[in-house]
Amino acid sequence: MRAVSSITDCGGQAVTLRSRQPCIEAKLYFRHHIDRGSVELLASLYPRGNHEMSARYRVRKMIVWFLLVGIALDAGALPAAEHDRPFVVFAAASLTEAVTEVSAAFTQETGIAVKTSFAASSVLARQIEAGAPATVFFAADEDWMDYLQNRKLLAPGSRKDVLGNQLVLVAPADSTATVKITSGPALVQGLGGARIATGDPDSVPVGKYAKAALIKLGVWEQVEDRLVRAEDVRSALAFVARGDAPFGIVYLTDAKIEKRVKLLDVFPRDTYPPIRYPIAMTAGAGADANRFVEFVTGKRAAVIFQNYGFALIATTGQAASAADTDPCTRFTWDVSRELAVMKQTPRAVAAAVKPSADVPRIEAEKLYEVKLAGQSTVTFVAKPGKLTLNDGTHAGLVRFRVEKAGRYRVSITSGHWIDIVDGMQLVSSRDFQGQRGCQRPPKIVEYGLPAGRELTLQFSGSTDAQVIVAITAVSTPAAD
Repeated sequence: MRAVSSITDCGGQAVTLRSRQPCIEAKLYFRHHIDRGSVELLASLYPRGNHEMSARYRVRKMIVWFLLVGIALDAGALPAAEHDRPFVVFAAASLTEAVTEVSAAFTQETGIAVKTSFAASSVLARQIEAGAPATVFFAADEDWMDYLQNRKLLAPGSRKDVLGNQLVLVAPADSTATVKITSGPALVQGLGGARIATGDPDSVPVGKYAKAALIKLGVWEQVEDRLVRAEDVRSALAFVARGDAPFGIVYLTDAKIEKRVKLLDVFPRDTYPPIRYPIAMTAGAGADANRFVEFVTGKRAAVIFQNYGFALIATTGQAASAADTDPCTRFTWDVSRELAVMKQTPRAVAAAVKPSADVPRIEAEKLYEVKLAGQSTVTFVAKPGKLTLNDGTHAGLVRFRVEKAGRYRVSITSGHWIDIVDGMQLVSSRDFQGQRGCQRPPKIVEYGLPAGRELTLQFSGSTDAQVIVAITAVSTPAAD
């Protein structure tokens, strides 16, 4: 035990501890034992020279006891326990699994305990404003981080953009729906009159992104009244998983983690603002919180986030590695094969303008520079999945086949639309990803393709007369 203070009082007059006057001396001893933020106090008060304590003495004794406890807590107990007391991370609901795993890895590496709380960014921000004891805030959009920063509730200089995500349309796993977001009217037609679950657009980030996308597609007024406005993205996901809502607009990472839903399509990136996840320490956060933020932006956490489907954003204020500065390394997928093919010298091919026997053939795992014709002169095998203007745009046809059924990706380097046609039918894309700033390629579209069939790759709506394209197999093609 550590003796903290000894107070002597004679008739209400304070004297020194060395005084030998007969009086009442109250000695308070206590030891600190910190366990999850608690302080265990042991006290001993005893009189000397008087065995009868008056009511006045008992009151005085109680006051002294509380004063000393307060002094001790303020002066030593809490700082000494800083590394033993868990700090609290408030994180957006869509980060639940990833941040839980990252926190466990942080504790394993540092021995510092972490407590987490997950909810909509709007809810968490307001709780922090109301005085909730969060030391780190990890939001799903920049607006709610701005909200706290404008109120000076964040530690200056601690804010960093860490992750990115995509907006997707989902349905229950057993749904027969095949909605594609090729245009606003196509989306409305596919949805029919069904209800759509998403976050409340007035406050929840995913709902705000969903509203922006629907406005951009020109269908907000047609679907607004059919929205199921959830308190956060995981609640919206649960509505769809349970079958309470036929459709949902959530993040790509949520769609991947919930087995009871299936991904129908990805909203085009240009229909909503970039989805960014900023992290920051709250005002007054200590060294442990700073270590956690550094860990979140480090290599070990990056692997965890990528495993859950998040895109990584290079952090500022750090020495940038090649991976940080090259936008082509920021795809959520492993695109090493696509990037390798894009380094080849392209083979020149002139696309056909009608589906005849002389349509040129291209091969998988090779890079091609395809010369297109004016779109008004092209006869398509099937109507393109996206309506484009004929005037001033270019289009064309090439053919190919794959030897094994499975997942294949088409990488393109220009702002144009592509379709794969099997016979006379369009093949639905499984997914796509894009990275602005990556020249080869800025966009990759993934398909499930059959083996041994003559397939047509249609280009349409290109502003360029020549485009670069490559078809690559996903590492382990399989018929799934």
